[in-house]
Amino acid sequence: MGTSTTANNWGNGTDNRQGSMDSMSDTASDAADKVRDTVDRVADNAADAAGRLGDRAQEAVDQLSDTASQYASRFTETRDQILEDARDYITAYPLRTIGIAAFTGFVLGRMMR
Repeated sequence: MGTSTTANNWGNGTDNRQGSMDSMSDTASDAADKVRDTVDRVADNAADAAGRLGDRAQEAVDQLSDTASQYASRFTETRDQILEDARDYITAYPLRTIGIAAFTGFVLGRMMR
C-alpha cells in the first residue's frame, strides 16, 4: 500500500511538472507573439516615419531649387542691367570714361608698387 501511494505521488509530480512546463511554454509563446507584434508595429511606424521624412526632404529640395533659380534669374537680370547702364554711360560720356579709366589705372599702379 505504501508503495502504490508513493508511486501515485510520483506520478502526480510528473503530471504537475508537465503542466508547469506546458504553462511556461504557453507563456513564452504568448510573450514571443507580443514581442513579434510590437516589433511589427515599430517597423511599420519606422517605415511610415521614413516615408514622411523622405517626402519632407523632397519638398525642401524642391523649394531650395526654386529659390536658387529665382536668385540666379535676378542675378542675370541685374548683371544685364549693369552692363546696359555702363554701355549707355560710355556712349554718352566717352572722354569722361577714358579719364576715369586712366585715373583708376594710375591709382591701381601706385598701389601695386
